[in-house]
Amino acid sequence: MLIGLVGCKGGGEESTPTLYALPSLEASLMPSATLAQALPTDTAVPSPVPTLPDYSWCSLDAAFVADLTVPDYTTIEPATLFTKSWRMQNTSTCDWGPGFELLFYWGDQLVGPVAVEVPETAQGEMVDISVDLQAPLEIGEYTMVWQLVSPDGTWFGTEPYLRIVVPWTVTVTPTPTSPEECVYNVAFVDDVTIPDNMQILAGAEFTKVWRMINTSTCHWGEGFDLVFISGDPLGADESNPIPEVKMGEQFDILVDMRAPEEGGLYRSIWKIQKPDGTQFGLEPFVRIEVVEPTRTPTPEATDTPTPTVGPGTPSPTPQPTQRPTRTPTAGPTPTARPVATAAPPASHPGYPALVTGITAHSRQIYLNGQTLGNKSTVFSKVGDSITHSPAFLNPIGQGRTDLHEEYAYLQPAINWFMGTARVANSFDNPSLAERYGWTSADILNPASAEPGCAGRSPLVCEYELSHPSVALIMIGTNDSTGHLSVDAFRANLQQIVDISLEYGVIPVLYTIPWNAYGDVSGLNNVIVSTAWVYDVPLIDYYSAMEALPNHGVSDDGVHPSLPPDGNTANFSEENVQYGYTLRNLISVQALDAIWRQVIY
Repeated sequence: MLIGLVGCKGGGEESTPTLYALPSLEASLMPSATLAQALPTDTAVPSPVPTLPDYSWCSLDAAFVADLTVPDYTTIEPATLFTKSWRMQNTSTCDWGPGFELLFYWGDQLVGPVAVEVPETAQGEMVDISVDLQAPLEIGEYTMVWQLVSPDGTWFGTEPYLRIVVPWTVTVTPTPTSPEECVYNVAFVDDVTIPDNMQILAGAEFTKVWRMINTSTCHWGEGFDLVFISGDPLGADESNPIPEVKMGEQFDILVDMRAPEEGGLYRSIWKIQKPDGTQFGLEPFVRIEVVEPTRTPTPEATDTPTPTVGPGTPSPTPQPTQRPTRTPTAGPTPTARPVATAAPPASHPGYPALVTGITAHSRQIYLNGQTLGNKSTVFSKVGDSITHSPAFLNPIGQGRTDLHEEYAYLQPAINWFMGTARVANSFDNPSLAERYGWTSADILNPASAEPGCAGRSPLVCEYELSHPSVALIMIGTNDSTGHLSVDAFRANLQQIVDISLEYGVIPVLYTIPWNAYGDVSGLNNVIVSTAWVYDVPLIDYYSAMEALPNHGVSDDGVHPSLPPDGNTANFSEENVQYGYTLRNLISVQALDAIWRQVIY
């Protein structure tokens, strides 16, 4: 489900997206044939940038005046094109000359540009700024927050935003199918109570209400329940009856809960279950922050509380090796951040659509990682043979990149992530957390690790030796071909994300592509749900690949296809029709989005 928000009064609530809400790649991946700069192979120093105007002497500021179009909570039909316009006032102590831009800052990335030029505006004058966007394909509420940026890279002023609602539209079959022939599904509409990340006092009782729609091809009779599947049940009954619901009808599910006594972030994941015990549809969840009440110590108190040592160790499958407590350091020496001299062009709608979930939480993870000594210029690769292949990102690290004019804006981010990971730059570094044939359990199993990892799991070993700020994680293909249960895969993936957060690494999850030997739909639903629940970035690789010939997969029925010239870092119009080239492109786009929005 997709929704959008507009306004200028600050941030908005996060929304829960639906699986596979992407536009066709035919319109989003059409690079030109213009030759781009060759990527240097022996340096992580950014490419030279032109001299920019210096506004350090000016007190930059801007004030929101009015929403000229699309007021908050405007209802917009799916995939509809619209223009959002704000009126702003230059409240700086100087004029705005050439080079000022309005950039996407955080929230839901709708199809459209992520940067627009701001007309030259004298001090005290008002200016109208417009951006052309497209409503998402799925129902929901969406918020997209922007901010002004000066030519020298300074972010400033009130943050204008948009907030829209994409409504549910359903074509009701005159005669619903029988339960035996029914295709069961459900769509999320809204969190009626307890929005994501709400702070709740320890021990407080509350009622969580989800609003949903029966999108099945039949009515639901008696015996349907909402059941707890993962996380913390938060004191709730683990099975809650759902009233009879007609096809296409909207309904609310109420669950009484109680906040734990100990402070922290808690997640509770649920699913709808049929009378025969099978489960279906998306996974509604609760994410709350429990706050312990402030207690004034009494003079008579003599007991000294035992301090908590480090983060808690997850309970994995398989059992993980005990990890040593990490001692915070002063962090790496800051590297001068290059100025983004170009933004994704307005004609490239694929950029925001393929990469979602980069929010303020990503920034929090990054800052925590910096206190632990992580390198802002390094990322790690985590996965199976599709990731371990030399076709994935290695050609970029070897200087074989051909961005063409269409993707030239990616060059500064590529330069930035050329930091040395362990033995090579991030793109070309052989990760300790990627191997042929691996499943989600192998990444967590110390027995799968290299001998030098000293009993640590491959994931922990990679993080402790490479110190990345970002991890590109795609796992599940071998789980699907081996028919691993959805519950077991969910437990493994959640532990992978938990470990990443513990080490201050931003986990970027990918949906897995189609293969000829296993059903990926259940695992992909888990991947998307996990990204929502943990509020971490997601790349919908599955949907991107579905637009390519043979699902973007080679003749072996598993691995992404290779272009005729073998160069998966050549982003020509022809080459992006092949699976590995497409994965490299959207991976670099994700890194670019993180570089622009998180690493500053």
